[in-house]
Amino acid sequence: TFDNSISISPSWRDSGTRLFYTAYINKYPNIYAVDIQTGKRTRYLYFPGLNAQPAVSPDGKTMAMVLSKDGNPEIYTVDIDSNRLTRITNTKAVESSPTWSPDSRKIAYTSDRAGSPQIYVQEARAGGEARRVSFGSQYFSSPDWSPKGDLIACSGSVGGRYQIFLINPETRDC
Repeated sequence: TFDNSISISPSWRDSGTRLFYTAYINKYPNIYAVDIQTGKRTRYLYFPGLNAQPAVSPDGKTMAMVLSKDGNPEIYTVDIDSNRLTRITNTKAVESSPTWSPDSRKIAYTSDRAGSPQIYVQEARAGGEARRVSFGSQYFSSPDWSPKGDLIACSGSVGGRYQIFLINPETRDC
């Protein structure tokens, strides 16, 4: 990118021909799409407030992201072709860092609803029940699902030391 601003959180789509990312071009974070072959950039999502952390599903049909358009930061998904938006979380907490399971059916993300940031997993549809999968640390954040779907890698802090952890999302073993 040559946006002359902070550009973060890239996520691929279309076998590497299109890239979504967050940029602060107009002082506020919006989600942009860039065609890698032509270099053409378009502002894709730009609701009032935070529009950040795009994560395209493995099947390429849906993107999860963090929006604060209705108040605090929540996880939303959007059908990339139709632009149909769905709110996934609905809490008073701050949600961030969405990542997709390899089968595009679940989303793992960070939430501070328990008082400190922890990892939660829920179905990638509105109204799904969130299930906490991280325990025993001061906090866990930045989840990333393994290609086989059997583990979630994340960063965590124990005793003031930052480390990478692996969590089994089914058994919650860390």
